[in-house]
Amino acid sequence: MTWRHIMITQNANLSVKNNKLVIKQEETVTIPLQDIASIIIEARGVSLNTYLLSQCAAYKISYLLAMKRCFQMVS
Repeated sequence: MTWRHIMITQNANLSVKNNKLVIKQEETVTIPLQDIASIIIEARGVSLNTYLLSQCAAYKISYLLAMKRCFQMVS
């Protein structure tokens, strides 16, 4: 059952190990993929790999890249 929405607001390295999302920042945090509903990335310095993206698809995890620059209006 998915119930967690993960928001990344600082630079991080995201990967998958043993069916868990691994978030490496100042500390390393792991979260079971089966618990995650979505991952929202707001920081520019986030590194991820294609294996993470394929596991997101396999576990039906949505991910969104929400950069400030993307939301600026152009006049």
